[in-house]
Amino acid sequence: MRLAWDFAADGVPKDALLEVKVFAVEMVYVPQGAFYLGDGRGDFGQFRSGGSTTPYHLTTEDALSVTDAAGSLYYDITTNGGDRSGPIPQPFPKGFGAFYCMKYEVSQEQWVDFFNTLPDSYRANHDITAPGRKGSDELVNRNGVSFTGGIATTTRPAVPVNFVSQANGLAYLDWAGLRPMTELEYEKASRGPVYPVAGEYAWGSTDYATSPYTLTDAGTEDERIANLAPERGHHSSRDTDGSIEGPLRCGSFSASAPGYLREEAGGSYYGIMELSGNLWERGGDRRQFQRPQLPGYPRRWHTLATGSGQRSPLARRRFARLRTAGRGLGERGSNG
Repeated sequence: MRLAWDFAADGVPKDALLEVKVFAVEMVYVPQGAFYLGDGRGDFGQFRSGGSTTPYHLTTEDALSVTDAAGSLYYDITTNGGDRSGPIPQPFPKGFGAFYCMKYEVSQEQWVDFFNTLPDSYRANHDITAPGRKGSDELVNRNGVSFTGGIATTTRPAVPVNFVSQANGLAYLDWAGLRPMTELEYEKASRGPVYPVAGEYAWGSTDYATSPYTLTDAGTEDERIANLAPERGHHSSRDTDGSIEGPLRCGSFSASAPGYLREEAGGSYYGIMELSGNLWERGGDRRQFQRPQLPGYPRRWHTLATGSGQRSPLARRRFARLRTAGRGLGERGSNG
């Protein structure tokens, strides 16, 4: 890869002394194509086709009507979910078109890299060690970020970052040139184009492990799960965490999978990791896509984990995190 920078256009003189840093995020390509919304169980809050319990087959990026008529997208009105005030306009990303998604959650190393590039005047707003967030420079719920002496560091660089608010997360995405994913894109990234399995998780089945995990090399970049049961679905949850008390390192399930199966790795149809478990997903609503002039946006298009009656077990998880099309961040630092 070759990068070119017109530094004169940015007002940088030729004799300036500069420190140039390049940051990269591993992404997964999700191709264009039709897919299904909802898993057909008929649970309150699920996406469905019209007034039925049938999954909705999304086949376009054009505007979508939201009614109980046959063949239309429909869902229940909920406190933290959508308001069913369609149509959903054409510019709103629906998942039919191709997009990229971060393969892993945003790590603490990635967060620290972002934070340390901020001007001093911005750091107070995004210091996750401050009161009201983590409130400490010590290790809390596996968050090892500290901010002392004018620089942020972490003792858990490979562990996903938690204690990140929505405003913090959006700042990171703006810095990284990414955006939040929509709930529609989340289902596409998890399930792919195949017909839904009722009650499925992101790895495509209803089966999941419940025994507490035991870690080896805990907290390091080589952290693995020593007792990962073969041929079962795996994700970080209250059942499996035992005394761990925090998210597992990015990609720990795929690194620990004894048979390299999708279920064992907890991977999505496209190989995106930890879409079920570890941290919650937070998706973009109309405000985050900056199109308030367009009529008919649902007030909230949260992802499965955070709103609308938990629309599918695709999203059972503990910590809140902004996952994006670029994706990523954790909000709560304690079980919830």
